[in-house]
Amino acid sequence: MQSYTQMDRGRAHWDDHTTRMFLDLCIAEKEKENYNSKGLTKIGWHNLYRNFKEHTCRVYDTKQLQNKFNSLKRMYNLWRQQNDKTRGGWDKNSSTLHKMPMHVTIKLR
Repeated sequence: MQSYTQMDRGRAHWDDHTTRMFLDLCIAEKEKENYNSKGLTKIGWHNLYRNFKEHTCRVYDTKQLQNKFNSLKRMYNLWRQQNDKTRGGWDKNSSTLHKMPMHVTIKLR
């Protein structure tokens, strides 16, 4: 018999609201200092699993949450890399985002 977190639950569905909730919970763990240079600590992941289930009523296994975390991290790093090349991104003076030129494309997958 498989353990609770290893059971196959099918494909995870990540809508905008669920993704936002996931990010908010990750940020909360980072603010509690349950984060290191690679990502969440063991305690941070434990808290994230529990809180995600409580807040969303969705039972995703550990691999699904870790995959989402890694996917969002890759997308953010690509965005940062592209902004460094195009000089787009965050304007500290106006606290707004600059639009990237139309010819700039980012391959996210």
